[in-house]
Amino acid sequence: TFLSPCMELFSFVNWLTNSFLSKSLALDFIKLITHKLFSKIDLDYNQQFLYACLDMFNFKFNNYKINPKPSPFKPDIILKINFSHKIVEFLDINNFITTSEFKNLNPLINTPKPTVIYTYHTPIKCTIYNYVDTFTNTNITEFISSFSINPNPPCTCSTSPFVNKDHGHVITGDLNIISDPLLNQLFKLGPSFRITPKLFIPSIHKSLVEDFRNSTLIWSRKYYTLPNAFVPLINLFSDYCLKRLTFFSDRFNPKCDYDLNNPPLSTALEKLHNAYLITPIGGRKIVCGTLCAAQSPLPN
Repeated sequence: TFLSPCMELFSFVNWLTNSFLSKSLALDFIKLITHKLFSKIDLDYNQQFLYACLDMFNFKFNNYKINPKPSPFKPDIILKINFSHKIVEFLDINNFITTSEFKNLNPLINTPKPTVIYTYHTPIKCTIYNYVDTFTNTNITEFISSFSINPNPPCTCSTSPFVNKDHGHVITGDLNIISDPLLNQLFKLGPSFRITPKLFIPSIHKSLVEDFRNSTLIWSRKYYTLPNAFVPLINLFSDYCLKRLTFFSDRFNPKCDYDLNNPPLSTALEKLHNAYLITPIGGRKIVCGTLCAAQSPLPN
């Protein structure tokens, strides 16, 4: 007697789990249909059948993704290159791997062309901000103890034009507080800015060849090919990069405009870190905030 409506309801539950409906709306549909089918037959049977449908629905729904997102594209062959200098952009490696010379020396047969993926060095925010190191190296117990003895340690905030009136100390996002003109200019480029290092062709060339060689080792393991089979291809890549690097070298400044590892920028940044806690704050225009060192848990 009940076989036909039961089969229809189970088919309906199966359709719901594959539909675009939300889970809550689909559950409401199940309750409504179950009640319409069995409310006049037997209340207990109605409840039991409803629980069975809900149990089936929850199992299928929780194990089936409605409109699942497509998995990201994963290339079979990856050529990972370190973007060590802006000149790497001019090498046009993507075009190189499509040339007949590359294909002829490539020991991998009937495989897709490599996908070039660049890795980048860290932006300046990893150097200019000092709040992470500050709180990592701070002994909170000692800080609270010293602060309870002297809640107002000496500082020059009262004479600073950047003093916060409510706190009596420097708390600002005004980058004019950075007196060194070169460091001030660097801060204004934003925390995500990456410094272009000094142009040194041998170092860049060595990095490129090493990256290519490391990639071929991965290819050899994946496709069961001897690593030595890629030596001619590595030599071709080495010669190609050296020619392109030499050709485009005159377009770049051989010196580094912003060298945070050497004076005078390193000295100016150290002085700033000793005086203030540098932190990121909200907004795109304001890239950092400064807090008086005396009022922050800066280690002595």
